[in-house]
Amino acid sequence: MRYLATVSYNGTNYCGWQKQPQGLSVQMVIEDVLSGIINQRTGIYASGRTDAGVHAIGQTFHFDSKEIADLSRFTYSLNLLLPSDIKIVSIKAVPASFDARKSVTKKEYRYFLVPRAKDPFIKNIVTLYAYPFDIKIINEILHKLQGFHNFKGFTSKKTDLFHFKRTINLVEFSEGEYFGATGFCFRFIGDGFMRYQIRMMVGTILAIASGKASAAYLDQLLMSDNKEVTRYNADPNGLYLWEVSYD
Repeated sequence: MRYLATVSYNGTNYCGWQKQPQGLSVQMVIEDVLSGIINQRTGIYASGRTDAGVHAIGQTFHFDSKEIADLSRFTYSLNLLLPSDIKIVSIKAVPASFDARKSVTKKEYRYFLVPRAKDPFIKNIVTLYAYPFDIKIINEILHKLQGFHNFKGFTSKKTDLFHFKRTINLVEFSEGEYFGATGFCFRFIGDGFMRYQIRMMVGTILAIASGKASAAYLDQLLMSDNKEVTRYNADPNGLYLWEVSYD
């Protein structure tokens, strides 16, 4: 049987989602606990990786196992053994042809920013940004990231199966109360995002809104023949993989 799981985690204590030669990853922790319950070494396959310090509300992964009679009880047992910063939200049976990565239709990421220099209680779950920035400028230029573009200027990848071209269906910027603090949220929904893409887009927008770069710099990065990678990369702790969608 194949199963699809949704998991939330605080990425502060991990080297990222994917297993690494050195360091503790979220994938490694879940696989160890899952294998112990199933009593057989079991691999899990995610919708995509998240980097060190990045969090997730709705990361997904699939795994294969003998039939699980009581999924509710199985989920409870997993959460009982997992550390407190990882929680299995749900598990459901899916067709054998389903693939947690290849079957994705869209993903949503959110990036949370609090305009403070220091805050010991939220420093790992949002980005603390002490520099002044112009909200009006953000609202004026953020829409340029929406639509179908070559995002080669916003990733560290050297090669890409889709030639760095992606579609971002929705881009939003809002102010509100997040994690008990007044701050801002960038929201991105698209068909897929490359490594560092969200953080580099947010970092570039903030650089322009802070006067460190011009609005023309964003236009330059979005040009189809651009060969330059942005100089700006926002901190990982404000980034959340919010939701993964499937047909």
